[in-house]
This record gives sequence, structure tokens and C-alpha cells, in this order.
Amino acid sequence: MKVKLRKITRQKSDLSSTLTAKRAVYIIMAIFIILTLLVSNFELDTNKVDVKIGDVCPDNVIAPRRIVDAKMTEALKTQAENSTAPVYDVISSANVAAQEQADKFFNSVTALDAANITTHSVSSINSIYSVSLMVSDYNYMKSLSAEEFSSLYANTTTYLTQAFSGQLKAETFSSDKTRILEEISQAQLSESEKRIISEVVGSTLRPNVILNEEATRLAKANARESVYEVVYEAGQTIINRGEVITSHHMNLLKANGLLADSGIFSNASVSIGRPLFIVFVTLLFMVHIYIHHNYLYSDLRKLTMMLILSMLILPVLKGASFVSVYLIPTAAFALCATMLFGKKLAYELCFFGVIIASVALQLDVDGVLYLLVGTVTGLVYLKHLSARTDIYKIAVKVCMFNVLTVISTDIIRSNLSVATTEDIAYAILGGVLSGVTTTVVISIFELIFNAATPFKLMELGSPGFPLMQKLVSKAQGTYHHCLIVSNMSEKAVENIGGNSLLARVGAYYHDIGKSENPEYFSENQQGMENPHDLLEPEVSANIIKNHVTEGIVLADKYRLPKEIKGFITSHHGTSEISYFKYKAMKAGYDGEEDFCYNGDLPSSKEETIVMLADSVEAAVKSLDRQSEENITSMINKIVDKKMSEGQFVESRLSFEELETVKAAFLDVLSGVYHSRVKYPNQVE
Repeated sequence: MKVKLRKITRQKSDLSSTLTAKRAVYIIMAIFIILTLLVSNFELDTNKVDVKIGDVCPDNVIAPRRIVDAKMTEALKTQAENSTAPVYDVISSANVAAQEQADKFFNSVTALDAANITTHSVSSINSIYSVSLMVSDYNYMKSLSAEEFSSLYANTTTYLTQAFSGQLKAETFSSDKTRILEEISQAQLSESEKRIISEVVGSTLRPNVILNEEATRLAKANARESVYEVVYEAGQTIINRGEVITSHHMNLLKANGLLADSGIFSNASVSIGRPLFIVFVTLLFMVHIYIHHNYLYSDLRKLTMMLILSMLILPVLKGASFVSVYLIPTAAFALCATMLFGKKLAYELCFFGVIIASVALQLDVDGVLYLLVGTVTGLVYLKHLSARTDIYKIAVKVCMFNVLTVISTDIIRSNLSVATTEDIAYAILGGVLSGVTTTVVISIFELIFNAATPFKLMELGSPGFPLMQKLVSKAQGTYHHCLIVSNMSEKAVENIGGNSLLARVGAYYHDIGKSENPEYFSENQQGMENPHDLLEPEVSANIIKNHVTEGIVLADKYRLPKEIKGFITSHHGTSEISYFKYKAMKAGYDGEEDFCYNGDLPSSKEETIVMLADSVEAAVKSLDRQSEENITSMINKIVDKKMSEGQFVESRLSFEELETVKAAFLDVLSGVYHSRVKYPNQVE
């Protein structure tokens, strides 16, 4: 039988053939930035007004979306903060200590001998009690009768009690003390009594309250927080007809893009800040891709798909925001990104996407929260899809969380009203729009890029797909081999958190090229002679290698996605065709003939696992006894051999994940080749 041999040619992108990868990345990034800026700067002019300070507003100015008057809000918060009284802690022992000191002074005077009142003794008492009384003052007190002395003591105590009945603050103590002493000087007392009382009271006074800085800070902060934002809800009047335009009105109109004919530099902070921010975030994302997903820089198809996804989704989001922020299909980008690029990359894309969309759509805090909740909902609930209608089941969950977000934010803002009902209606429509947008966008990507979406993969994995039928009808042995490899690959990829559906379908088609010449492969030779016995080893090796090339031809014919073609070209990589090389060496092989596959090295975890599963399944099937020990030993040998041949150079599979893969292979193969019970009548 004559076998037509084809030369393997690796697939190259048209884009990469005309541009270097680096230039293409720069072009894609520039297009994305320009697109985002165009979308973010596009506004409907129906709500814009042409006024200046001092003009009479010709018509009511209506808020096109929820607008927060940040300056007025800040002014009210500052006013509330400044009007909050400081918090003081009372020093309860201050008046007691003052009274005790006064008592000790008068006791010292009582104990003083009138005959021993000298400058020295007076100076000693003054020093102890911090007073500045003269000898004549002490002589005066000693000349008083017991009743008069008690009256002097009682007056001193009365003034102390009055002084400490109020707050004596450290920061105003000097003025408070002066005031108290001034009151004593105005009292109906003798000059000697006023001087004595003033000295005693003045020496014993001390602050009885102290500022609690932390409590004061918290009180002022609570006062600020208690002030609600000055908000104009969508449809609410910002400026009434006939109202005189103030500088505050102008600032509010400028800040929210509602001032007509304002020019590109009318609001420099927005005109300059927004482009800078978008460029900065885009560059940050590209650096992130370079560090954590460097392989994408050589996959221009995926980068282009990311760009196209943004071109399709951003205008939809922007258009919906003109009606209401709650009409935005928040989950659409998350659902599309997950189905096109996988969950891990989708999470990262959505993180940066929410940041950029928030700026492009000019969302406030509530809008950003709404967008974030919808995005996370789409990411969380998109797990296993079995039909396109499953998207709408997720859309129902998005509707539910959209409504909860609207109600929650309105409760937080104390803004529950009739308008909340309208927002809830928009939120439900936004969830439905997420499902519709996702369905349309994914269909576009399947049509234009032949993208390996879950729906496309499920279609390819169906037994009724024509190429699968070809494999079943022409190469049943290969078909059964592919089934076992798919089971092994699916379980292993699932255990490491990869795309198990992609691995399963890739395994189905990795050997599809064998359907062209099935009789040249051992699994299809039951009950027939091996045609390789009649061929030279070099010819046999070329026939074996040819199944990879034939697989690519069939893949192109049946429009298999690029991701599935990757399994066909990489499942042998550049490994050696050992059997025929050994056979050639026995026949005098001179080393000129190539006995290695010239395919691609696996560049993803899924491709690497299918390569290993393919080799392991074939090797284990050839064992005389498929015990768990023998299977484990064979798995280790195959993995070590592939590693020594350099087949994992471009793979992103870690050593820890490799151990998980081995365990999954053992689990599946132990089930396939488990020992069976021997029944009594069964002949050995």
C-alpha cells in the first residue's frame, strides 16, 4: 500500500510574518489606549448648557447620571468637623488637692507663734505653699479672732469651690486664673483679706480637665461621616430655570462634563489626568503580562482577541451608562474573558478592566461597586457549561446580585425612594443584557477567530462530530486509545486547576492523523500482519511521523481551533521514534536518517499532560502485568524520559503539579486495568 508522506510545517500567524512580536504588541496596546480614550470622551450633548457666571439659567439642568457635589459635600463635612466641641477628661482629684493645700496653709498659720513672725519664717511658709504674702499679712491673720479667721478660711474655700465648679482647661488656664482673681479683687472684703485669699486661691488653682486628643479626633471624624454626600440622582434637577449661575454651579458643571463648548482644555485635570491614568494602567497591565504570562507576547492571536473583546464590550457599557449606570451589563466582560482565556487570566483581566472601565464610564463609588459585584458574580458562577442556555442561568444570578447591590447602596446612603424601584428595574435589565451581550460576543469570536470556547469544545467533543465519526469508523483502536488518554488528561488537568474540557477534547483529536493510514499503527492491527515488517525502518519512521502532519491537514479541513491543533503538533514534540531507530541500527544505521518527530514542544500545561498521557497509556498497555507497582514505575520512566529529552522546555508545568499529574494517571489506569475476580468455572 502506498502511503503519501507530507512534510510537517509549523503554523505561523499572518501578523507575525509581517511584524515583529514586539511591534505588534505596541500597536495593539496603542489601539487599545486610543479606543478607550475615544469611548471615555464620547458624551451625549443633550444635557449640556452654555452659561457663564452671573447668567440666568435658561432651562432646568438635569443630571444625566448620579452626580456627587464633592465640593459642597466637603464644605459641609468641614463645617461639621469644626463645630464639634473638643472632648475633655475630668481630673477629679484637682479640687481635692487644692482644698488640701489650702487647709495645710491655714493650719500652718494657726500653728505659727505670733511672737515669732519674722521675715525668715514668713519666707519659709511662702516657699512651701507658693504664696507671696508679707509679714504684715501674717500679723493680720494672727490678729483675727477665731470667728474672723474661720470666716477668712470659709471665704477662701468658697472661691476655690466656685473656681473648680467650671472647667479649667490647660490651654486657657492663664486667662481663667486672671478672671477668678479679678472676681476676688472686686469682692466686698478688706484689702488684706482680698490679698490673702487671692494668694491662697491663686497658688492652689490647677487645670481640672485635660484634652482627650484621640476622643476629640474620633468625635470630629464621626461628625464628618455623619454628613451625607450632596447627590443629584439621575433625572434630578441640578440648577433650576431662572437661577443665577454661581462659581459653584460652574465648577459642578465642568467637573461632570455638562458645560457646553468648554473646549478640550477647559478642565485640565480631566483632559490630562484621564489619558495619563489610562496609559499608566495599560502599561501596568502589560508589565504584569510580561512578568506572569510572558508566553502571551508571542501569542498575537490572543492579544488581538483581548483588543477585539474590549472594542466590542466597552461601547456597549458606555452606551448603557447613558441611560442608567444600573443598565450596564456588568458580567459580560467577565463571562467572555473566562470562556476565551481561562479563569485565571480572566480574573486578572477583569481586575484591570474594572479600573479602566470605571474611568472610561466616569463612575462614582456606587457605580464602581456595582460594576465590581457584577463582574465577580460572573467569574464565580461560570464553572461548567453544558449548553449556551447556561449563560442565561448565570444572568439570572447576576440580576439577583445587581438588585441586592442597588438596595444595599441605597440603604447605606439613606436614599431608599421611588427612584430605587426604577434603579432595580434597570439592574434586572442589566443582568439580562449581560447574558445577551455574552452570547453575541462569543458567537462573533467563534465565527471570526474559530475560538475554542466551551461551547465550541463541547461541539467538537460530541461523538456525532464528523471528524470524530471518521476516527471511530476507520481507526477504532486509536479511538479507544484516545478515550483513555482523554480520561487521564481530563482528571490530571482538573486536579491542577487547568482547562479540563480543553484537555479532554485535545486528547480526542491528538491522534486524528492516524485515521488516514490506521493499519500502520499497532493499536489498529488486531488480527492482521504488521505492514512495517515489509518496510525499511526509515520508511516506517516517516509513516509514523506523518500522522502528525495528516492530523494538521484534517484539522484545517474540519476547522478545528488553533488550541486543538496545538495538541496534534505537540503530543510527540521532538521525541525519538526509538523502536525503528533501534531496528535501523541493527541493520547498519549510518546516523543520517532522522528518527525524531519534528513537531512543536508543548507550550501549555494541557498540551504537556496530553503528551505524557499519550505515551504512558501506550506503554502501560504493553506491560505483561498491569499491577499498581508496574504502572507507577512505567509512569515515572516515561516522565523522566520526556524530561531528559527536553520536551518540557516550553511547558509551564511545575514539579509539584507534575506529581499531581502522576497520581491522577495512576488513579485512572488502575481503574482501567484493575484485577478481576476469577469465577469457579473460569479456566486459568
